[in-house]
Amino acid sequence: MIEGKNGKHRDKIIELLKSFEEMNFKGITHLNTANFKNINKKALSQLAHKNKATHALSFKIKRRAGELEVTPILHDLFRVRDVVNSYTKKFRIPLNESEKTSRLETLLGAINLLPNAFSISYALKPKIKINSNDFQKNENEELSTKNHPEALPRIFTLFGFENVQHPSLFNTWDYSFQTFPTFSGSSWMSEFDGFSAQVINYNTAYNASITGHTSFGALSLEVGYGLGYFNYQDSRGKEEKKLKGLLRLNLNHVFFVSPQYYLKFGMNSYNLNKFVGRSGAYELKNWNQFFLGAGYYFPNFKTMLRQLIGL
Repeated sequence: MIEGKNGKHRDKIIELLKSFEEMNFKGITHLNTANFKNINKKALSQLAHKNKATHALSFKIKRRAGELEVTPILHDLFRVRDVVNSYTKKFRIPLNESEKTSRLETLLGAINLLPNAFSISYALKPKIKINSNDFQKNENEELSTKNHPEALPRIFTLFGFENVQHPSLFNTWDYSFQTFPTFSGSSWMSEFDGFSAQVINYNTAYNASITGHTSFGALSLEVGYGLGYFNYQDSRGKEEKKLKGLLRLNLNHVFFVSPQYYLKFGMNSYNLNKFVGRSGAYELKNWNQFFLGAGYYFPNFKTMLRQLIGL
């Protein structure tokens, strides 16, 4: 970023460390902002005011045979347009000096393997759907559940890490796509007609999502596929511990109440490709779980890790 002063030749480059934390917090980095003009205008105004800056300098990079071609671009933060200056001339960097770093940074920027938020959520007891010929229950009937007798206390199941999209990266009405992994678990006990079954599940999935950004928060639909580990026991003496493939669906709403804190609520739905349980009596195929909670946004986690491992 560039601090403007009165008089000729008084432009001053603000040291990166002074503006880096604020830019990184707003998600403005070379890893995930390909076009400077796509940055949220409110975020640009806040950056300019906080750093007393008039302009910002970005770099357009093209890969050529044996080298990188770098074009500096000077941006007017108030009029939101590019300007020409003596230091906006192209220069080249031999590829053998930057190839390794470039590929690793591109990989980190394209895949959201690392979380950027910490949340505390309360999950309601799951609603399940089973097929049971013995007890005349079909998979279209939704059944209530009770707490699993061996499950961890609720307080130990409330914490988690996740990926959220900060509103400063988008216009008031906007949309976005992303991919990311999820890790979760649930447990319950079912009782009906003298029969009981206990299920503990841990699952992981890789997901794709589409998010609509609005003035009242972000609404996301996520679809993912993965594996679940199931520990099943019932009152007839059957025990089963198996891995099963599952489809994960999630609908959630996230609303930031401050630059770092947000509220969320939504529903997870899981569908198994093969049932879990006892054939004819308790064939689990699906369960749904509603949740609500609050979170803390810390996007500099990825940058801190990159600095730690020297990328």
